[in-house]
Amino acid sequence: GLSRSECRRSFWLDENWLDEINSPEKAIYLGLFFADGCNNTSNKISNECYICLHKQDANYLSRLASFFTDKPLRKSRNTIRMQSISKNWVKNLTNYGAVPAKSLILKWPNFLPESMESYFIRGFFEGDGGFCCGKKDKSYTIAITSTKEFLEELSQVIFKRLGVVSRIYYV
Repeated sequence: GLSRSECRRSFWLDENWLDEINSPEKAIYLGLFFADGCNNTSNKISNECYICLHKQDANYLSRLASFFTDKPLRKSRNTIRMQSISKNWVKNLTNYGAVPAKSLILKWPNFLPESMESYFIRGFFEGDGGFCCGKKDKSYTIAITSTKEFLEELSQVIFKRLGVVSRIYYV
């Protein structure tokens, strides 16, 4: 059954949107959630999951949210937050590997269909990626921050799909 908070919901949320990662938008959301999401399973507001980004990403987050909810984003001074309260969402995200305190244990989502991997990477890059250009030598660097296990799998996927060799730096 629905939780008390779900029963009191005053906005539309597609409860089953994350049951299967079978569209670009779902894969992008999952990637972004892996990078910048929080999956609360046991706190005052149980069954809560959210993504919090800098306010400059409000349009990006709003467009993504429009696929599964009409709930307005929560804004604060410098951040924008997309929150969902749903047992099913929390369960699905947990099953996909987006567990609480995932920062140190995150693993590559091997269940993803090959056709969804690039979208997942796009979402993850939006959250934990960066791009820089060297001033003197005009070199370009793409950086992604995550766990060793996650980055090793990501490196293999990039090589397999693009033939690009990447390096992992440990800090």
